[in-house]
Formats: sequence, C-alpha cells, structure tokens
Amino acid sequence: MVVVTSRTTSFSHYYCCCCPRYGPRRQSSLVTVVTTIMLVSLFRLAQGLPLSRTLQAVGMPSSFVRGKRRQRDTALFQSTMNHNDNHHQESDKNIHPSLRPIHSLTSHITTINLPSNQRVLAYCLSDLHADGTSDNWSWITDRCVPPPTTTSHDQCYNILIVPGDMANSIPSLRRCFRFLAAHWDAVCYCVGNHEAWVQDEEVEEDNDTEDLHDSPECNVDNDDGNAANNCERTSVDQLTDVLNLAKEEGIHVGPVCLQYKNQNDRNDNDNKLPLWMVPLQSFYHSSWDTEPDLQDPAILAAEQRRSFRQRWNDFRNMKWPTALTTHEEFTQGENGRGGSLALARAFGDLNTAFLDSFEKEERPVSTHTTILSFSHYVPRIELSPEKRFLIAPQLARVIGSNRLEEDIRRLRPDLHLFGHTHIPIGLKCDGIRYAQWPLGYPKEATRQCRTVVATGPMLVFDSSLRQSQPSASGVPSCTEAEQSHWSRHYQIYKRDPNNLEPAPWLRERLERIGRRTARK
Repeated sequence: MVVVTSRTTSFSHYYCCCCPRYGPRRQSSLVTVVTTIMLVSLFRLAQGLPLSRTLQAVGMPSSFVRGKRRQRDTALFQSTMNHNDNHHQESDKNIHPSLRPIHSLTSHITTINLPSNQRVLAYCLSDLHADGTSDNWSWITDRCVPPPTTTSHDQCYNILIVPGDMANSIPSLRRCFRFLAAHWDAVCYCVGNHEAWVQDEEVEEDNDTEDLHDSPECNVDNDDGNAANNCERTSVDQLTDVLNLAKEEGIHVGPVCLQYKNQNDRNDNDNKLPLWMVPLQSFYHSSWDTEPDLQDPAILAAEQRRSFRQRWNDFRNMKWPTALTTHEEFTQGENGRGGSLALARAFGDLNTAFLDSFEKEERPVSTHTTILSFSHYVPRIELSPEKRFLIAPQLARVIGSNRLEEDIRRLRPDLHLFGHTHIPIGLKCDGIRYAQWPLGYPKEATRQCRTVVATGPMLVFDSSLRQSQPSASGVPSCTEAEQSHWSRHYQIYKRDPNNLEPAPWLRERLERIGRRTARK
C-alpha cells in the first residue's frame, strides 16, 4: 500500500483497494475486473507491452494505474525537513495575501524513498500546449512517454519535469495530467502564463497571420489592449484551481526529494542521492530587458499600426486581484512597456521560505545532493537571442525576471530548466547551467522546435552516471539543449545587443509586410 502524506495537512490518501473508489462495496466487481486484467495482461505482456499500458487498455483509471506503479516501486511518499505548522504559518506572513492559496499548494515538500538498486532517470519538456485537438496532443500521447532503457523498466524510476504552459483550460489540463501521471513514476510541474488565463471557453492558438508580431503569445484580433475579462474570477483563482487539479491527479507542484531507503546507513558512493527537484515561482517584468530596442523604420511603423501592448495575449486574458496589481499597471507598468514589477516580487516571495530552510538544513548536510530547479520564465537575458534575431523583438519585455535569477543564485542548482520563449537553448552562465527544451506550437514543429519534436523529452539526470564518477551530479555533461542551434551559435559568436541591424530573415519579413501594407 502506498501512502501520501502532507506536512501541512492531517489526512492521508490511500491508493488501491483502500481508495473509496475501489472500497469494500465494489470488491465483488473487482474480482471480475482483476480476472479480465490478468487475461489481457498475459496476452499484452507476451507482446512486450508495459503493464501500465495494459491496465489502461482495459479501462482502469489513471489514479489506479499510478497506485500500482508506486506500489511496484515501493516508494513511500512522506513529508521531509523539520518544518511544523507554526513555521509554515510564520512563513505565510511574508507572502502577499492574494497569493497565499498558491503558496499553500506549492510549499509542501515531498520525499520519495526508493530501493537502493533502483535507477533514477529524469527528463524535461516544457510548453506542451496540449489544448483541444491540436497536433501537440497527438504527439504527447505518442512520444511523451519514458524512452526505452538498457535496463529492465521495473528497475527504473522515470521522472518528467514540465516547466509550465501545459495547456490553457482545465479540461485540457486534466486530460494531460492524467496521461502523464499514468506513464511516468513522478511528474514535477510549475505553472506558466497560459495557466493563468481567465477565459470562458478554451481558445486555440492562431499563429497563421503574416505580421511582424506573429508570436505564439500574440492575438491579432485583439483591438483593445485595455480589455480585461469582465468577470469576478481572477488569475489567482485560475492558478489555484490548476494547482489543486494537478495535486488531485498525482502531479507534484512543490519541491521533491528522492533518496534511497536507509540512505544514512549506506557506505558506498554509487548512485548516491538525494536528488532535489525544485520549482521556483516567478513572473516577468519589463525592466528585466536592459538591451536597446531596434530602431528600424519598418519595425517602428508596425508598432505604430498595432502596439505590442494591444497584441500580447496575457494583457487580454489575465486578470489579477487589484490588491496585487491593477490592470493598468500590469499592461502599461514600467514606462509603458508592460509587465508588473509588483507581480514579479510577489511571486518571488513564494520561494523565500523554502530557500531559507534549504540553506540552513539541507545544503550543509549532504555534499552529494543534486539539484534540478525549474521555472517557466527566463532568468537571464543571455538565454534569449538578441532582438535583431526575433520575429517579435518586443518579447524581451515579457519573458524574464531578475528576482528569479536571484533565487537561482541562492539555490545553486546543478541545472536550471525553464521555458516560455519556445527556443531550445542550453548555456552555462556564471557557473550555473541553464536549459530550455520546449515542444512549442504545432507550427513551430518544423522550425525552431523541430529537434525537440524529433527527439522527445530531454534527459537531465541519470543516477547511473555516478557509478564511474561518484562525485558527479548525475546530470549529463552535455544535454541535448546544449547542442541546439542557439547554443552552438553562442559558443562561436559573442553576444552583441548593440547590433541593431535586423537579421536577414527578419529583414525579409519586414519587406514582405511592407509590400502587403502598400497594397492595402
């Protein structure tokens, strides 16, 4: 039996036959179900199919499959680090009141105890955008599963890290959560900007227009940048519902620590854990962008026709509590460039209590700790190509956070994973490695994300890498993101933000837009 407990709650959820869904009242029907499963399993296992997919094939819900997978791995989920309720209440005092519901969901720390011989593999994939009937959902069901390994699947513990933007709507998120939880042993997740959209209906992305601002986040039909959704529901309510749903479906939204059972009694250095996976909450602000804007006449003319503020979908689809930030501050903020510094600071405060405790209690104790941190937004401007390379140069205003980078410096992870810009890249900056591995939108499958589409989730940790090098972190020496186009570009060329001449492909696009405008 697998037990999940929470540090700040007093209940436990039991999987398998102790679950109310499969309790004593249904034991008679379970006999028929189990018999069917056994017969189908023998046939499907003879074909080499995994047991989890066999259970799904006969109609078992994902929660039951997750329970069996966790029971198989004999993983005990329990709270860790000596935090009591009083400490949690004390840390809440430093959180903006509007964000306390989010903090209560993302501050719980989970420890997973694994058998000492179990191999741990962690993968990453951001920006799944699994909305509606998009091509992304078909790709996810086909490719977003643990890759085959050289060892027995039963001896591997497979983890997927998703740094935000899984989907826009609750129905799409529920479908995606259930699929991933059924196929991965653990899924670690943080919210992105799309999860904060407050919408009456699920919206499919439309990126087929030829325009200077043809970016994944821009809406060409939005004529009024001031048009916030006229409803009582806020983006905090939406994020709270998303996080609650994630936890209900077995997705981890707070820090997770993997360690071997009775690790303190182990004397060997092979496959040493713990492995920490830490989501860092954040939000963008325009002052993060310190590089000069392009002054090309064609770009200025396009901006005059329809401003970036009118076209950025977050300004239309997000509605924040006025106690946190006003709509005018969010859409205009910081010299009319958009993005609220108050939001960035408030979301950054959600990380403070964990970082304080980690510095005091965990970091000095273990010299073999590997840390994988992740966020949706971009921590450093070096991780986004210069504006002259971007189809939408103004995107730099709404992608990054200085507070996020400060939190990463405090944590000192072995690798920080992020998303949002849909640009695969992997660089080392001031001693810390950063990587983005996004699926992106369907139209990007043949563009900058084609390598991700062809490869699948990126390996970011393998406990077997420590066998030959006990002091190694387990993070591959060169991830797939660090072999991407822009990673190789910056290995060869020095960043030059003062070069304001649009790249050839941007120049060609500007000319095409100019000709189209002239015809009108």
